[in-house]
Parts: sequence; C-alpha cells; structure tokens
Amino acid sequence: MRYKSRSILFVALFAILMLTIPSALAQETFGLSAEDFALFSSPNVDADSLGFDFAVDLNITGAPDESVTMALTGTGVIGMDAAGMPVADVSVTGTSTEAGTSTPVDLQFRLVDGILYMNLGDGSGWIGQPADNMMDSLPVDPTDLGSMSEDPEAMAAMGEMMSALADMEVSQYITISRLDDMNNQAHFQLNVDLSGFLSSDAFTQMMGAAGSMTGDESMAGMGMMMAMMFQNMTLSYDQFVDLADNRIRQGVVDFAMSVDPAMMGASDSDAEPVNIAFTLDVSNLQYDVPVSVTAPEDAMVIPDAASAG
Repeated sequence: MRYKSRSILFVALFAILMLTIPSALAQETFGLSAEDFALFSSPNVDADSLGFDFAVDLNITGAPDESVTMALTGTGVIGMDAAGMPVADVSVTGTSTEAGTSTPVDLQFRLVDGILYMNLGDGSGWIGQPADNMMDSLPVDPTDLGSMSEDPEAMAAMGEMMSALADMEVSQYITISRLDDMNNQAHFQLNVDLSGFLSSDAFTQMMGAAGSMTGDESMAGMGMMMAMMFQNMTLSYDQFVDLADNRIRQGVVDFAMSVDPAMMGASDSDAEPVNIAFTLDVSNLQYDVPVSVTAPEDAMVIPDAASAG
C-alpha cells in the first residue's frame, strides 16, 4: 500500500511540475535575450511524421556488482496512418556489458493498428501485444489520480504543493546559454541544478505536504535523503535549432552523478563512490518524412486479457 501511495504521489508531482514549469518558462528568459529565448522555446516542430537517429551511452563504475556500460545506436520513424492511428518503426543495436560480460543488443519495435510488436533479437521472433495492455504494467493506475479529488485532505495537500511551486523562482535552478552556432544551427545549453532544488524550502514544503496526503510521515525524511543523494549531480540539455526554418535538428541530454557509498548502505569507509554517466543524443531530426509501417507476417500476437476471457 505504501509503495502504491508513493507511486501515485510521484505521478501527481510530475503532473504538477508539467503544469507549472511552462507558465514559469513564459515569464523567464533564464539569462537569454528575448530573441534567443524565443528561438529556443518556440522551435517549429509541427509535422505529420518524424524521422530520427539516436545514441544512448551509460557508464556505471564503483558499483558493488562491477561496472556496467551500454552503448546503443538506433534509428526510427513515427507518424500517423490514414485512419489517424499512431505508427512507429524503431531499431536499436549495440552492446551491453556487465561484470566484464558483453551482450549484443539487437532490438526492433513496430507500432501498427494499436499493436506493439517487438523482436528482441534472441531468436524468438516477433511478439505483438495491444499497446493499451502496456498501461496495465504501470505501477500506478492513472484512474487512481482521479480518486484524490474526492479526498479533502489530499486536495488540501495538493494545494500546498501547488503553492510551494508557485512561489518558487525557477530561474534559480534552470539556466540557459546560447553557445557558438554550429553548421548554421543555434546551439543552446540548458543546465538544471536539481540538487539545489531538492535542498530548497519549496521542495521541503512539497514533501511535507506529500506526507500529509499519503499518510506517510517518512516522506519528509526521504526528501532530505534525496537531496543528499543528488548533491553531486549535473544535468544538462543541448538543443540545436536550424536557423533556416527554426526546427530542432538535435537534442542531447547529459546526466552525471557521484553517489556516496554510505548513501547506498555501504559500511566500508574505503568504498569507492558510485559514478553514473548517461547520455541520450537524438539527432538528424527529419520532418514530414514518408512513413510506411507494416505488421510482421510471422508475429505471435498475445491477445488482450479482457477479450481472451
């Protein structure tokens, strides 16, 4: 029950942040000129389809179970079919290494007619499942969020969280710079001081209200623990905007943190910190590309549990 309550809470917090941050962005330029901020925040991304390449790099060192590395590249296209249904075709290749053992990665995904098809590259072939079924595997049922509106105490706590966010100066934790243009593209870099936010009075107030909403008094302490855990963390987003048409051509997320082993329960005072580095690079964005996705002929489709019953 406590796990479910916390899951509902974090989904609620995410929803609140998504509602609050855009209004804050509309009132701040975060160090950019008005012209540069308009270019950064209002790129023309309207399109019926989108093609892209991407790369994922993950490195974890100092972990008790040895280092972990992952280097993946992929390509994909997403769009809508003639009936207005979403379609997608994504492929991923690369290598994953854990404790010195490397495993090749060769994944394929297709979304057609509401069915998500997956080929894991392990010889089992294509497997399909209704995309709606994926919602059943989420730790939180989205309908649970609606039940909070019937709880006066939960709504009061939600109001406190909204108030804390409304009083927060977002520009204290988010900065944006325009770097040197590259290949006729404007290069922006956004940096997030997540550790500063987690240590702020606003976040402390939010966690206190969250504890009231869930009846979990440990939430306030968990907020302090999160602030300590993420104190050595950097998070940035680089965005490249084509100056010819104001479209985003590339976006790169970089995340790095060093975790004190004591925060993970290590009793050895000589234990090395756990270092995590993650990069997601989405590049070669192409708009209104032709999309033709068909269902694999040899796929085994797992039926909807409801219809099967």
